[in-house]
Amino acid sequence: MDTRERRCAAMAALIKQQGKLGRTAMMKLLYFLQELRSVDLGYNFTLYTYGPFDSDVLEDLSYASALGVLRSQVVHYSGGYGYDIEPGDCAENIAADFEREHQEDVDWTLKHFGSRGAAGLELDSTLVFVDREAQEAGIGISDHDLVDRVKAIKPRFEKTEIEERLSFLRSLGVPEATP
Repeated sequence: MDTRERRCAAMAALIKQQGKLGRTAMMKLLYFLQELRSVDLGYNFTLYTYGPFDSDVLEDLSYASALGVLRSQVVHYSGGYGYDIEPGDCAENIAADFEREHQEDVDWTLKHFGSRGAAGLELDSTLVFVDREAQEAGIGISDHDLVDRVKAIKPRFEKTEIEERLSFLRSLGVPEATP
């Protein structure tokens, strides 16, 4: 299975089990699969407005839709628009091999993050991203400094909320870089 097929299979496995997701949720759940569960998807996430982002995810969503793996439609809200992504007719077939290999990873990811809304996923993924960035740079970062960095990046979140989510992530064994 090449990289693009593997990515589509990961999307299919997530959407098949979850039923419906938005694009932000799909982006963050793929990020967690790759970064927290070490599922090799080959994405290169960078920090963006709503947390970790890789434009390849959007390209892969379009590709998966064209193959019938996913169905995506624009949904209009009073304050803007979003996307509803649902399983396509081919989701079951493409997800099968991926699920055999990574069902535990998909289950874990959806158990801990599947019910979070876009804002919650943004915060959680930003906490993990900032921690991983420090880890890759070989820099130990205290909880206090991690919270302060995330607060500077995401000022709309209250410091207590950031601390609570850090505590939750710690209960899962992440982030890892903090001494």
